[in-house]
Amino acid sequence: MFKKYDKYKDTWIKYIWKIPQNWDLLRIKDYTYLKWRIGWQWLRNDDFLDNWNYYCVTWTDFSNWKIDWKNCYFVDKFRYEQDKFIQLRENDLLITKDWSIWKIALIYDLPKKTTLNSWVFVSRPLKNKYNNYYLYWLLYSKVFTDFIDEMKNGSTIQHLYQNVFERFIYCLPWDYEQKLIADYLKESTLKIDETIELLEAKKNNYLELRQRVIFEAVTKWLNKASFKDSWINWVWDIPENWYKDRLKNIFNERSVRNLDKQTWEPITTNILSVMKDIWVINHRDKWLVWNKMSEDITWYKIVHPNDIVVNKMNVIIWSVWISKEFWALSVVYIILITKADCSPRYYDYVFRVKAFQKSLRKIATWILEIREAVNMNLFKWLELPKPPKEEQIEIANYLDEKTSKIDEIVKTIDENIDRLKEYKKVLINDTVTGKIKVI
Repeated sequence: MFKKYDKYKDTWIKYIWKIPQNWDLLRIKDYTYLKWRIGWQWLRNDDFLDNWNYYCVTWTDFSNWKIDWKNCYFVDKFRYEQDKFIQLRENDLLITKDWSIWKIALIYDLPKKTTLNSWVFVSRPLKNKYNNYYLYWLLYSKVFTDFIDEMKNGSTIQHLYQNVFERFIYCLPWDYEQKLIADYLKESTLKIDETIELLEAKKNNYLELRQRVIFEAVTKWLNKASFKDSWINWVWDIPENWYKDRLKNIFNERSVRNLDKQTWEPITTNILSVMKDIWVINHRDKWLVWNKMSEDITWYKIVHPNDIVVNKMNVIIWSVWISKEFWALSVVYIILITKADCSPRYYDYVFRVKAFQKSLRKIATWILEIREAVNMNLFKWLELPKPPKEEQIEIANYLDEKTSKIDEIVKTIDENIDRLKEYKKVLINDTVTGKIKVI
């Protein structure tokens, strides 16, 4: 059972409320050195070197609250000396400016002279007012995220601007207590993180098992005595009585507009979205503000139960799923209807095979750093296994049973991971705000 402090006082700050009587309230602007590279300062790709005397840290080098120096690029002396305000020192605290990839890191054992790339703040205490290691935990806590939410006030802006950061008011114990709190949180959260890491590894093992079960079933099935070459680029062999066929011979494409031509109103207002890892959800449940629904949904396409939905912009990362309801969706999706001799449930599992998804890269074009668009004309000519329909149904039934059991195990693991993460958040928040006393 955690101890409490003897006396508390009101702060009148929404994201803090009460703090121990002897703690102070400070503002980042008053006691913090805060700098970042102004623009790119003409920093070009060829300025980043594989080896030299000066490191240049970017947000991709952040790893587990420290900098991964092994993967850090270098710059020459001119680029290092170009901005003395972002030359790093031991015990500096680095903060990413892009809130969507929010990361923080402490600098210790600085291996050589180092500067910053864009989109990263360097901060250090002024007048020795606080310990940067303590501030690290404050920025990691719900106190800071609540402050950011308050500053955003409904805005979709994802950048942490300096004039906003400087307004952050935080609670501060005495010097010796800051260090004790920081050391306590380091030790406590390390144990939690180790447990989470073990659970994540266990989860990944089950997901790999799930993938193997699906691959073996959709390409070989069970109790098959003889096989033949498949001549499909992602499958070695298939049962003797199976065939291969092109995707265009397995599916028809549905392209019906979401428009009632008598009323000129949408046929349905249920709007579908297919997302990686989450799969099919109703668009109104999405939190991704950058993926907005069109104002005129009559141009959307109608989707029926058992249609297979393909996002041609994301098919490689598993934005494919089978519809369970009557929906409408954006025109960036392709809607596939299996022909009479094919089972949509079987081919839904075929699309989930990673070997198949990987093969799509040969007909894809990069459109963003993390997104590839599939050439749909070439997509229709892809070859897939084609068992007899009764076997397709048997395979789908078998996989429904097997994968549902694995999914239940993964769900339980996820729930345990979520509980640990929530406990970690509460522990950090309660410690840095003095709700609990660890000394």
